[in-house]
Amino acid sequence: MSDNLVIVNSRYQLLHKLGEGGFGVVYLAKDKKTNQHCVIKQLHSDLENTDIVKRLFYEEIKILEKLDHPQIPRLIDFCNGDQDFYLVQEYVAGETLSLELRGHKPWTETKVLDFLEQGLEILDYIHRQGVIHRDIKPDNFIRRQDDQKIVLIDFGAVKHFNVEQSHIINPTVAIGTHGYMPSEQARGKPRKNSDIYSLGMIAIQALTGKNPISLKEDEQSTEIIWRQFADVHSYLGDILAQMVRTDYTKRYHSAHLVLQDLRQYIRWYETLKDHKGNLMLEDGVEIDQHQSTTNFFLTKNPTILKTVTQGYSLSLGFLLFLVFGIIGVGFFYYGSRRVEATIDKLQFSLVNQNFQECIELTESNIADKISPSVLDEYIGQCRLGYARQQAQQEDYQRAIAIIQAIPPQNPHYQEANTLIEDWTQTYERQSVDCPPNVLCICPGPLCPN
Repeated sequence: MSDNLVIVNSRYQLLHKLGEGGFGVVYLAKDKKTNQHCVIKQLHSDLENTDIVKRLFYEEIKILEKLDHPQIPRLIDFCNGDQDFYLVQEYVAGETLSLELRGHKPWTETKVLDFLEQGLEILDYIHRQGVIHRDIKPDNFIRRQDDQKIVLIDFGAVKHFNVEQSHIINPTVAIGTHGYMPSEQARGKPRKNSDIYSLGMIAIQALTGKNPISLKEDEQSTEIIWRQFADVHSYLGDILAQMVRTDYTKRYHSAHLVLQDLRQYIRWYETLKDHKGNLMLEDGVEIDQHQSTTNFFLTKNPTILKTVTQGYSLSLGFLLFLVFGIIGVGFFYYGSRRVEATIDKLQFSLVNQNFQECIELTESNIADKISPSVLDEYIGQCRLGYARQQAQQEDYQRAIAIIQAIPPQNPHYQEANTLIEDWTQTYERQSVDCPPNVLCICPGPLCPN
């Protein structure tokens, strides 16, 4: 087929070839009806297994027809002749993620978090439609030029699965890309969390700057060894580790579950980043944590530095004012460092599930200096974590007492109330020796005064 050939009722004009694979050719075309660019996928007509190719072609059309997501190219049209088969899709201007990863320069954690959140939202959507992509890789993500959002392309390898049972209906041939494809998919038995594995491997590649093929496996656990190459918070590291578990039964079972954990981390990450970014002097000059206080104050104010070195041009009163001003800045800086140290301790205790220590830190004197939004987040998470530990030990009275201390303005207040209701009902069911119509949690936090 030559360039500039008009096809499909003289509507689509081929401009040039974008790529070619084993099943067909992809062209950039122009829709003469709308004057917009589009992508046309033409299947080869001389394939040996024509019937299989036709079936895959119609399956892809059927799937694309029901997918309606802003980050998945829209199906515009399709047609088939005696030998040729065409599929017309929305054209997405931009570059693939493989180009962004080509330099092997690690991405920032912020960029990786954005990629993961967008990618998981797309996976959550297609999995809810009963679709497994099966070829999640950097080449199949385009960063859209208009809004910098990532777009998932190439559903030619998609596979239906049973939404209710969350497993594939029939075994299939292995389709995927080495390095991003989990073992169960290589055996021809993909599941929806096979896509989660692939997305996690892209994120690990972005964080480490290393191609997944070059990463080794632990000889005993067979898990991918990657953390030593990444500068990443342990909480995010744990999320990624569970996304790429070798055993799919130990992996996240759904993109929705990963999103829940990821968004909890993002909320903490952004709040803490904003808090640390707002440690400012009254005149709006940010403290440089790598300089001494006096050096900071003088180098940020060259006029004062020059005058101090001259000495004789200043009055005694102004010199005293300057000295005490520098001392005041020193105390402010010292206080800021104490606040940051406390936040680091809070996060360490939270990640390591030392919830009781975490609660004690939120009640310390220095905690009053922490930004209210940051402190509220730790109060809520630490008390919820500690309460859940007690509930796992079936000490529901203590669990309820712990989260009752979460104040109404806390973002976790509603979640705490829901748990109180659930645990109260559970305790009631377990209190089989109670007299009729008696709630056996007294004395306790829910007892009437």
